Amino acid sequence: MERPLVFIVGSGRSGTTMLRLMLDAHPLVAVPHETFFVPKWIEAWPRLTRAGRLDVEAALAIARRDDHLEDMPVDPAEARQRLEALENPTPAQALDAVFRIYMEAERKETWGDKTPRNVTHIRRIARVFPRAKFVHLIRDGRDVWLSYKEVDIGPGDLRTASYQWRDRVIQGRKQGGPLGPSRYYEMWYERLVTDPESELQKMCRFLGIDFDPTMLRFHQQVSRKYADPKPHQANLRKAVTPGMRDWRTQMPPEDVLAYEAVAGRTLTAFGYERKFPSQPVERVKAFFETRKHWLRITRSRLKIRTRAKRLIGA
Repeated sequence: MERPLVFIVGSGRSGTTMLRLMLDAHPLVAVPHETFFVPKWIEAWPRLTRAGRLDVEAALAIARRDDHLEDMPVDPAEARQRLEALENPTPAQALDAVFRIYMEAERKETWGDKTPRNVTHIRRIARVFPRAKFVHLIRDGRDVWLSYKEVDIGPGDLRTASYQWRDRVIQGRKQGGPLGPSRYYEMWYERLVTDPESELQKMCRFLGIDFDPTMLRFHQQVSRKYADPKPHQANLRKAVTPGMRDWRTQMPPEDVLAYEAVAGRTLTAFGYERKFPSQPVERVKAFFETRKHWLRITRSRLKIRTRAKRLIGA
């Protein structure tokens, strides 16, 4: 029986790296570091192929941007060799060829991907990989913000963080829901850290694999998987620890109020309690100001990408 491919998605700082290590500890599944290039290859495929032949160097240039290919870790020379051996490849065949390098090195039977922002690309990836299954890990957005405050990655202000979390969890459900329960699964971080064995058993049933106790000992592999963990990966060496962040005690009330003005309805929709269920008028106005702020950032990034493509002739 052909094993499913697993895609772990969600908002950043939602525990996706921990879940990746748990799944990667399973004797059947290999999940490398974040890749980022899966949707990029799919989107760029018409430009990457000419007369049925893949422009291997162009594809590798995308995959190696910011060292993502090496970080998996995958040897670019081996990736080049495998890609050059493909005849008239589809995006799925090319991506499978690269991921199999990591999978075979780990001596596993199937592979997965953990790139949180792919939560906005579920529909695209699902079309390319009919046997792909998506695990959407969800965490209280207010705790996500507390986690972002401790690191130097991601949104640097509460307004942007609240709208980003709101947008990504909604997109995950919007794009994943129509795939049905056989391909899309929602998992809550709070339940995972409270009862990891039970939650991992449920996820394994969804994936069609047996639960393995080694998944609970994921932290013992961190030294091998992360030779030099970054500051935002510092807690990975610990066993599952609930309550590391709690917005109820660690977040000022005015910040909670501002966050809920943007994402309050979404928090409710995903089963989280709100401290201020009835927002005052000025906070409703703040929501629209935040939305404008987010749209300005998005449009600015789009302009930058468009200009960059023109400069490189893409």
